[in-house]
Amino acid sequence: MRFLPILLAASLLALASCGGGSSSQPPPPPPPPPVTAACVPANYTGTPDLILLAGNMGPFGYSVDAPAPYALFDSPMGLASDGQGGVYITDIDSQNIRRLRNGVVTTVAGRANLQGGVSPSGDYKDGTGQEAGFQNPRNAVVGPDGNLFVSDAWAGTIRKVTPAGVVTTFAGRVDEHTQVDGPLATARFENPDALAADADGNIYVADAGTVRVIGRDGQVRTLAGAPGERVVRDGPVATARFGTVAGIAVTASGALFVTDTNTVRRLADGKVTTLAGVPNDLTRYANGTGAEARFYFASGIVADPDGTLYVAQFGAIRRVTPEGVVSTLAGGPETGYADGTGAAAQFTGLSGLVPDGTGALLVADTQNRMIRRVTKAGEVATVAGVARVVGHADGTGAAASFDNPTGIFAECSGQFLVADGNVRRVTGTGAVTTVTDISADHVVTGLDGRVVANGYVGGDVNIPALLKTSASGTTILAYWAPGRMAYDGQGNLYFISGTQVKKLTPDGQVTVLAGSDQSMSFRPTHADGTGESAAFAGLAGLAVDKAGNVFVSESRVWWKPEFFPAANLRKITPAGVVTTVAGAFGQPGNVDGTASTARFSNPQGLAFDDRGNLYIADTGNNAIRKMAPDGTVSTVVARYATFVPGPLSQASVLAPRWIAINGNTMAITAQQGVLLLRGLH
Repeated sequence: MRFLPILLAASLLALASCGGGSSSQPPPPPPPPPVTAACVPANYTGTPDLILLAGNMGPFGYSVDAPAPYALFDSPMGLASDGQGGVYITDIDSQNIRRLRNGVVTTVAGRANLQGGVSPSGDYKDGTGQEAGFQNPRNAVVGPDGNLFVSDAWAGTIRKVTPAGVVTTFAGRVDEHTQVDGPLATARFENPDALAADADGNIYVADAGTVRVIGRDGQVRTLAGAPGERVVRDGPVATARFGTVAGIAVTASGALFVTDTNTVRRLADGKVTTLAGVPNDLTRYANGTGAEARFYFASGIVADPDGTLYVAQFGAIRRVTPEGVVSTLAGGPETGYADGTGAAAQFTGLSGLVPDGTGALLVADTQNRMIRRVTKAGEVATVAGVARVVGHADGTGAAASFDNPTGIFAECSGQFLVADGNVRRVTGTGAVTTVTDISADHVVTGLDGRVVANGYVGGDVNIPALLKTSASGTTILAYWAPGRMAYDGQGNLYFISGTQVKKLTPDGQVTVLAGSDQSMSFRPTHADGTGESAAFAGLAGLAVDKAGNVFVSESRVWWKPEFFPAANLRKITPAGVVTTVAGAFGQPGNVDGTASTARFSNPQGLAFDDRGNLYIADTGNNAIRKMAPDGTVSTVVARYATFVPGPLSQASVLAPRWIAINGNTMAITAQQGVLLLRGLH
């Protein structure tokens, strides 16, 4: 097993050199005492706030309402202008309908504020707001009456959503995946996808190899194509065929343009023709005229009044003239995430495209989980959402990237060490470097400047581990999965090992402070008591106060076959006496107040400040909580279920995990970033 250090607390011994000489010379003086560093705790004097110190905060599997720059999307796909300066967004994996208006993202229908990959069940249900359920809302369009129409693909229906969020089934019947023309009540859809609407209120639907229309007279008709014949063939509408239509645009003259299997095609005057592209050719892209051009996963399409078409493909926005001349407006064959102009911009997995009412375009950057704005000059800017940047790159601030930052330790120098597959050092200005010197002589002085044994604390990317080394680097003690750990003021190291809390003394002695060994139990018990008569379940974070008491958080217990929340804090005296000091086992919640009435949800990292306040990373509540010495629990920061920087009264933190305190500042690991909360107390 490869051990990964995240903390070495030691002091350099300044040894006087011994010179040679005769026996008549006086003996050399004894070596001086160990040198302790002069630590100056951070003292932030500004307005208490929360900032992103380094890395990024874009998560996976979240759908959270918030101001646009901090709102979270799971898989934004379809876009539709609401006619009032806003835009509707179908978030397909979260199975809800969002709206961006006046710089704020809200959920109009379907479940809101889904977190951490928790997806709705997909239950199909008409209703209002969060009472409604979708199965796969792919695309959307607003009709002349102001109502939103949504293709619920996996259900095989077209849904209507009023501006107030009232959802009804407009056409089709749930789970009857076939194609039947006729009145709304009897019409059926197979796999409805792209939508468009004209000024007369007709709604055009791409449906598994066909282009259909829901007339304002309530009749569903097939305009061209045939179910079951998924080929690209031009000709009269009776014989023309479509492959996979991903986007539809309708012009003022009534002509339809569609993106179909990497081509742009025109349906008008009773026939279907291909304007540009070659079907099934997955060349990334090529500019040119007609069949010289190539598209790569062409999807959303918009028609300008002058006849110019704009097409969203996987990593670019393309411009198509009425003559079929194709050029690139923004982006290119290289995917990624970058704002900029023309080829300097990057996208990943573009889908829905819609005019924003100011002459620019809005596009759903699905795999980046963002909404981007593109001007007709090719200038690209992000208007909503947070990109998820995962990796291992040194740099400063957002230029740095983390894979999975976990444990964090505050150094005397004011810097922080972070475990992230190896050791990363983050300065107070957000500069991130990778620590490569992991020898036994590598020295990091703790905040108390205390001399403790040479040793490493850490783990590999899969299993945390404790490794203590001799001066020569030889391994003398090794433990599997000790979890979280902290030093006391005497050089003792306390650490979590499965369902026990253990103590490692400076001379290398290891004892069980508290907790029974339940490592082989699928249902660990929970009990206060002394030493090994006490029982822990779901141990997570650990911190030690000035009196030598150890505090631990208990969060989640994975019992087969179910999940059980622990959600409480325990205290262990130096004699091993265990008591529950806040929260209640098996009763998660989000309640401030006295220790007995307070409730937590998946509490993890713990840290004390110099006033004896215990801070808790309350991961499940997206909050930083504080327990005062008298046991009173309060919330320090929590508002939205996403990261929002700024004064603490307005700030939010997303799924904080581990924390470290230096003076009146706190570093927090969350998602792929390190946050800094300044101005504690």
